[in-house]
Amino acid sequence: MEKSATRRVILVVGGSFGGLSACRGVRRELERCCANGRDVETQQSVRSVLLILVEPKDHFEWQPAALRCLVQPSHSQNTLIPIAPFLKGLEQTRSGGKHRFTLETSWIRDSVETLNEDHVILRNSASRVAFHACIIATGCSYAYPIRPQHSADEAHILKEHRQKEIRSWHDNLSSPSSSSPSSSSPARSLLIVGGGFVGVELAAEVEHYHKNVSVTLMTSRDRILDRVPLGMSKAAHQYLTTHGVRVILGTRSSPE
Repeated sequence: MEKSATRRVILVVGGSFGGLSACRGVRRELERCCANGRDVETQQSVRSVLLILVEPKDHFEWQPAALRCLVQPSHSQNTLIPIAPFLKGLEQTRSGGKHRFTLETSWIRDSVETLNEDHVILRNSASRVAFHACIIATGCSYAYPIRPQHSADEAHILKEHRQKEIRSWHDNLSSPSSSSPSSSSPARSLLIVGGGFVGVELAAEVEHYHKNVSVTLMTSRDRILDRVPLGMSKAAHQYLTTHGVRVILGTRSSPE
């Protein structure tokens, strides 16, 4: 895909929070240009902007809700959002200056292998995609199951695959254990290593939705949530222990 003299190509790599926010930002900038009667880059020959998103997944995941999905898989219907309608909704034609400007979108289900000054080479198709401007928004990694288990570079990652992962983790947690001597015994025991925001939230979520799971929260610090005021830390500690979560402080985990 090559550049055109009458069209500006903006490439966005990554379709999560940063990437999709950048896509919205491109549209807002075009709207401001039209509202102020300015031409794009003050070049009257430019008639349109092509916004290209490179993202292998077919969905955006609202990551802050991942912990709730692990204990309540049906909630993923609200947190795994298809990308295609979002991009389509950005397209528009506006009047401004001496010309009508058109914002078009394109979505490439692939990953970037090589980034050059004015083009990228895609990983799976080995195609060359030229651009006038490129926004890198590849995000960050996190441990499974909060993030998908597959490689972030794997192409054609479907929403259904992610939902299957979430359901599998949930089912494994809630399935009865053969070691349980009776139905009144915990079906599973869960050890959560780390007493920060994620660890505390996950412990509370599991305790609330899975009463038959014995939850232990371990941290090497002398209190959980050690980055918040002491009063908040104590309140969280009391809530967890009152609801049956065992909290172990000042202890590091070590692999056998």
